[in-house]
Amino acid sequence: MFTILHISDLHRSPTDPIENSTLLGSLLSDMDRYRTESSPIPAPDAAIVSGDVIQGVTLNFPGYADELTRQYEAAHNFLVSLADRVFGGDRSKVVIVPGNHDVCWNTAKSAMQARIEETPSRVSARSFSSDTSLRWDWETRQIFEISNKDRRIQKRSATPWISMNKGGVLRVVDQQLAVHSQR
Repeated sequence: MFTILHISDLHRSPTDPIENSTLLGSLLSDMDRYRTESSPIPAPDAAIVSGDVIQGVTLNFPGYADELTRQYEAAHNFLVSLADRVFGGDRSKVVIVPGNHDVCWNTAKSAMQARIEETPSRVSARSFSSDTSLRWDWETRQIFEISNKDRRIQKRSATPWISMNKGGVLRVVDQQLAVHSQR
C-alpha cells in the first residue's frame, strides 16, 4: 500500500503563534497514534503540501520582499524538518503545490494597469486565459491589462512552484522553469 501525507495551508511565517517545532511535533504525534489504532495507517511514502505554504503579504505592504523572504525561510525550515523526521532526510518525497498566498501580488499588480473603458456586463472566461494580457480584479471589479511585460516575467518568478531536492535545497521553480534557491 502506498500512503500519502497531505498537508494543506501551512501559512508559515516567523510571526505565526504556532512555531514550526510545535506544528511538527503535533503532526508526528498524530502519525504515531495512527500506527497503533485498530486499523493502523502506515507511515507515509510521500507528502503533498498543498495550498498556501506561506502567509503572504497584502498589496502595498511596506518591505514586502523582505517579509516574503522571512516567510519562505520559516516554510523552508519546517519542510526540511518534516523531510528529516518523516522520510529520513529524503526531500524528494515532499511535493509542494503553492496557493494564492504564495504569489507576490505587489509584483503582479505593478505589471498591470486598469483599463479605462467601462467594464462590460458580460465577459467570456476565455478573455482572461493565461495567454491573454487581461486579468480580472474581483475586489475592484475592474479589468486590468498587463502593461509591462518585463514585470510580468518577474511576476512569474514570484509565483513559485516549490520542490526540495535530495541535498535539502528548497528550490523555487517559476513557470518558465528557471530555478532559484531559497534559503
